[in-house]
Amino acid sequence: MYPDKDDRKEDDFKFVRIVPIWSRLTSASLFVVAFCGMLLLFKLRRKSGLLSDPKGIAGIAAMATQSHILQDFQGLDIAPTPVIHKQLAHRRYILHKSSLWQGEYIRNTRTEEVTEKFENPHPLMLTLKGGIPYICGLIIVMVLLPLFLFQPNANIVTEKIPFLLTAIGTVIKLLWGTIDMDVRIVEPFYILSRRNAPPRTLTLDYTGTPPGYLPVKAFFNRHYLVSAVGVGAVMTEVLTVCMSSFSVDGKKFISGDGHDDVLSDDDHDSRYTTDETFKSFWVSFALALGILVYLCVIAGVVYAKRRHYFLPRQPGTIASVLAYIHQSNMLVNFVNTQRLDSTAMTRYLEKMKGKTYGLGWFRGRDGEDHCGIDEEPIAAEYKHGVDWRKGRVTGVSTWDVY
Repeated sequence: MYPDKDDRKEDDFKFVRIVPIWSRLTSASLFVVAFCGMLLLFKLRRKSGLLSDPKGIAGIAAMATQSHILQDFQGLDIAPTPVIHKQLAHRRYILHKSSLWQGEYIRNTRTEEVTEKFENPHPLMLTLKGGIPYICGLIIVMVLLPLFLFQPNANIVTEKIPFLLTAIGTVIKLLWGTIDMDVRIVEPFYILSRRNAPPRTLTLDYTGTPPGYLPVKAFFNRHYLVSAVGVGAVMTEVLTVCMSSFSVDGKKFISGDGHDDVLSDDDHDSRYTTDETFKSFWVSFALALGILVYLCVIAGVVYAKRRHYFLPRQPGTIASVLAYIHQSNMLVNFVNTQRLDSTAMTRYLEKMKGKTYGLGWFRGRDGEDHCGIDEEPIAAEYKHGVDWRKGRVTGVSTWDVY
């Protein structure tokens, strides 16, 4: 805004000046985004090997019933991701007519060693290691925001670095987006870990749901925590906009200190020499603090409900899901279902009355005990770090061996 802050007068004209170099950079950025969008649309037209829109665990199970690739996952029930990658490193797979098939096997004479170390089965932002610093950061921002706006000494920081609060809001938004995506991914597995999950859980997939529609969809599915996190994702967008308007002196917007009835402004201290009005400033300030409080509360609930380990490894890849279901008895229900989309698959599963599903230990199709996802009843629930097979005696020999 022109004139500069120290030279503005309440009854004079003000002008918005755009620096040419920033205007050109903005135009170039928009052009790059538009070009990438057109390139993406062009690439999405290529053949994908899919005949339908598979979603969730059921979609992957339907793609794996026509070939013998499930044998490649033998012994990987509770294996960490690096071990799975090592076992599959020299195999190739193809997707044809919504079915996964074995491709070329690449012979490798080199011996590769994978150091097995503890792998957290949760994404970083769903653990206290990532959650406590994030919540503490939100609290610090709530404390610093009034200081930056109403304390003259601290207000100098926002005057010298006007994009500081915008950058902080952007960081909060990006980290909350990570929490949002992590909660979306683990939700079906969390429901299955609680046992007796309804059939629609197998087709549940929030990863591709638009941010604005996610809270509504999750609310009607009675997944209230996912809905609340989705609302927080929308609120972070509003937070960034609100914090981008705080490069002003907040003391000018305190009632009685804005020179409402003074025509002259010799000290240039009127709120009318800024780009904010009385109402817009206080609405933005109240929204920013309210959103920060909301994010703190919901983040606390997320870590209270989801921080415990209920999976052997992090979900998210096709291989990790196939390792869960490679010996499941429920696979016989997915034969010849690869052409069904998610809606049709949900109706198909719900027609099988009385069937529910869970994540835990069960007797597989080979007669051995496995950890994964199967139809109820399953033998035992999953407890992280506990191999249920070592706590029971299996009938692998005659009576005189025991």
